[in-house]
Amino acid sequence: ERLFKIKHLSSVLWGKLNQIKNIKLILNSPPPSGIVSFSINGINSPEEVVKYLGQNKLWIRVLEDPKWLRACVHITTDLEEIDNLVFGLKNFITAK
Repeated sequence: ERLFKIKHLSSVLWGKLNQIKNIKLILNSPPPSGIVSFSINGINSPEEVVKYLGQNKLWIRVLEDPKWLRACVHITTDLEEIDNLVFGLKNFITAK
């Protein structure tokens, strides 16, 4: 049940990110776990994205090699948190 929920939430996040212009998802289909990795076209500093989102209490990480952004969903993640992350990413991209 826990793994099913995590897979469902990561699929929801993957699907919403897949609809945002300029976001390039690393996987071509929803991930088999709670980790969703992506990059943003035209952004040379993923750290800038992490800092921007962190100011809004949205926490993702930078993978170092290659430089990708990584969002994780957990058993405690809810759909509102996913929507907040998607909204924050859209705002970041629009501001650029």
